[in-house]
Amino acid sequence: MKRAATVVLWFVLAACGQTTPTPTPSSVATPATSPSEAVPTAANLTVQGTVRSGCGSFGGCAYFAELTDATGQIHEAEFAFGRGGGAIVVDDGLPETLVAGGYTFTLTSNFVSDVLLANGEREIGPVDARCVETFEVAPGQVVVVVHAVFDKAACEIEIAAS
Repeated sequence: MKRAATVVLWFVLAACGQTTPTPTPSSVATPATSPSEAVPTAANLTVQGTVRSGCGSFGGCAYFAELTDATGQIHEAEFAFGRGGGAIVVDDGLPETLVAGGYTFTLTSNFVSDVLLANGEREIGPVDARCVETFEVAPGQVVVVVHAVFDKAACEIEIAAS
């Protein structure tokens, strides 16, 4: 019996000496954001234009767009006539996307000389029309569409954002 008591005592001591493993906290799974729910970090910029009537120069007109961001960085591009004639499109020079912040958009039409220079280009003359519009790109905004309208000695800027 003494032997049985010793064995029982040994099991009790052994059991008391063991530590119960502490449960590790389970990590809470964060739901994955699907691409359709992701907040965009920049809005796509689309610039299109229309010429209602030319500037009245024999050499024609040149049309320019200038975008200035909140840091003062300036992006410039010239409009070129598309295949449809009256519609004009921006050549390279403007950013494709805009981050949230304030912007200034400037349109300019210039008279162009009807005399070709030695290198085959025409000389850009004085300003026919200039207009300026400021706008904000909000965080999460998806697109900014700028429509430029040029008219003889005038221009308009229409900005739509979504």
